[in-house]
Amino acid sequence: MVQEKYNNIIAQPPKSVELQLTYCCNLHCDMCGQWGKSGIFRENIKNLRNHEITIDAWKNIIDQAAKWKSRINLWGGEPFLKKDIFKIIKYIKSKKLKCSVVTNGVLIDKYYKEIIDSKLDKIFLSIDGTREIHDKIRGKKGTFDKILKGINSLHDLKRKKNLKKPYIEILCTINKDNNKIIDKMPQVSRIFNADKLDLALLMFASSKTANDYRKEFTNRFGFLPKSQNGWILNKTGVNGLKLSEKINKMLYHNNDIFIKTIDNYKTISFKKWYAGSEYRFGFNHCLSPWLRLNIMPNGKANFCIDFPDYIIGDVKKESLSKIWNSEKAKIFREKYLKDGPLPICNRCCWLYNNYSRLIKEWKHEG
Repeated sequence: MVQEKYNNIIAQPPKSVELQLTYCCNLHCDMCGQWGKSGIFRENIKNLRNHEITIDAWKNIIDQAAKWKSRINLWGGEPFLKKDIFKIIKYIKSKKLKCSVVTNGVLIDKYYKEIIDSKLDKIFLSIDGTREIHDKIRGKKGTFDKILKGINSLHDLKRKKNLKKPYIEILCTINKDNNKIIDKMPQVSRIFNADKLDLALLMFASSKTANDYRKEFTNRFGFLPKSQNGWILNKTGVNGLKLSEKINKMLYHNNDIFIKTIDNYKTISFKKWYAGSEYRFGFNHCLSPWLRLNIMPNGKANFCIDFPDYIIGDVKKESLSKIWNSEKAKIFREKYLKDGPLPICNRCCWLYNNYSRLIKEWKHEG
């Protein structure tokens, strides 16, 4: 049953504000909806970068988020490509807010001293397999070792300063290239001395789901979406049944490492997940429109970070409070409550999250 406070078109302040600092990235990973083979930003990066908002604009956003006491998550693209990122992190921490960064880790070796100095709370580190597999997926040889060098330097400096933060959580997206070696990921996590390992199920949409989304979105909101084009995949190449067996063993036989996968995984068939994107497993209420506000590099705001087709406001023109419960925001929530998730939501982990767990994690770790 949906809690009453998440069943209204007017929402309480968001628990998390996501700052997408840049679209730019230094890797082009196969499964990425932004920069993969059919990624939606591949052909338009110069124009996108020209419209990125200034550091003063980001500070203004942080000032407003501080009134909500929201956790701040920085992402991209690759956020460490943003010239002013450490000024931004320090400003967030000066407001006594939790701050995390989602990164591919390539630039940690360059910036590990600045990371420690900034008092960053948490790093979500994308590692997709063993050395050979990771470099294949990331499209650049030597990436694994470069990241490991940076993480080791970071840990060394943490030990010297007697620090626990930033926490390191490895994000591993299970796909056709790494599913057969996924049982090696606990050992990879030990190599990186990570605090957590998150085994994320693949986000994708079949051509049918993408087309259904296009039609349903247009019917609800009156214009055509585009983000689905970066996520189309008709054959995942993953045997979900074998994957489920491997993950069950991993969860019960690696007591020295905190391992998690998609919330509610016992009620979700991995076989059906990877067989196609039409089945929803009975989950019908994502809480992102009630808990998360995403600010894109150009200052426009939305609820869904991976499918940013519906814009609810623009920080260059409106305050965060006005945006969060704007007419566009209320229309989206109203239609969501009436008609349920959009087809593109079917293979997004946010639909299946345990939000009580997630809110506690944001509060304590960042």
